Amino acid sequence: MTGSLALIAFSIWLIWLFYRDGKERPSVSRSIWIVLAWGLTHGTRPVTSWFVGLDQDIFQSRSRDEGNPAEALISLILIIAGLIVL
Repeated sequence: MTGSLALIAFSIWLIWLFYRDGKERPSVSRSIWIVLAWGLTHGTRPVTSWFVGLDQDIFQSRSRDEGNPAEALISLILIIAGLIVL
């Protein structure tokens, strides 16, 4: 319980720092949010496990070797967004 609370508090603090930094220096690009999204999605458990109560059939692959199509799509979107910024 305390680990989850610490993670939530740190995440809120980090988002607040990004927001405050963007307000203090208007020259900061909005692309910093891509880095934040990348860190949140790849630094936590798989995104499909966030939606535990939903229909899991669309998120599940048939075997471990196939991978998870929803996770692959999220990674692809973040990669494309990063390439657009570059």
